Amino acid sequence: MLAGLKEHYTPDTMENIPKQWERFRPFMGNVPTQVDAKTYGVCYNVNGGEFDYLTGVEVSKTSELPDELTFIRIPSQQYAVFVHREHISKIKDTIDAIGKEWLPTADYAPTGDPTFFERYENYDPVKGTGDIQIWVPVTSR
Repeated sequence: MLAGLKEHYTPDTMENIPKQWERFRPFMGNVPTQVDAKTYGVCYNVNGGEFDYLTGVEVSKTSELPDELTFIRIPSQQYAVFVHREHISKIKDTIDAIGKEWLPTADYAPTGDPTFFERYENYDPVKGTGDIQIWVPVTSR
């Protein structure tokens, strides 16, 4: 389970995602029952160009969460995992390449549950770099 801040975005507002991360920063390392230091960005409930986005951490239970945090369950399933090696400002380029270049030719189809999530480990928000992965749930075609 991941717990964090959830916002709804449209193509016109998605540039505000970094501000959501800034609002979540004080919670990092301070969420009750937080499992480890990894952080996640989850893109889900996609409808056209609109989507929900959760900035969060893994938790072992949700009963102790502060009111301003929500949670999402990430299903155990098969994922295609992509490493993002560039600065965080270029993550959209990696996500676009996955959808436009890899998925159309892969032996896998996306399940869409969630659409994808980003996993950050050893991430430095000041430098915008670290170990960044994009996980896409897939099934064999």
